[in-house]
Amino acid sequence: MISDAAGIPLLVCTTPANVRDEQPLLAMLDAMPAVRMPRGRPRRKPGRLVGDRGYGFKATIAEVVQRRIGPLLARRGSGHGSGMGRVRYVIERTLSWIGNYRRIKLCYERTGAHWQAFNELAACLICANRVETLKQEQSIA
Repeated sequence: MISDAAGIPLLVCTTPANVRDEQPLLAMLDAMPAVRMPRGRPRRKPGRLVGDRGYGFKATIAEVVQRRIGPLLARRGSGHGSGMGRVRYVIERTLSWIGNYRRIKLCYERTGAHWQAFNELAACLICANRVETLKQEQSIA
């Protein structure tokens, strides 16, 4: 999953359990939709990419740098703790929001396309809930 700095899901991609984390990453970065910025044109790529040791391969980091994205990826083989707890909690929180939908906690689906659809639906519901929250906050102020 790729999310913005507030934890709003931008892109969801499900893979089988035996696929390493970094394998779909580059395709997801290339497929990421444009992100609207406060000023100027929409950005096609994020400014930074935060990830744990599952993404910390040298080749993956080099590919991320080649795409002109700042890698904040924990390197493989480094000491205990990635040191990214202060920024990584955002995606962990988003994953827990998706886990709140009971149908997604366990995979009951026969095909990967159905599982992907349920994850995308959960991401849409998270975005809709966030928009509703922002509307309520603006009406109070």
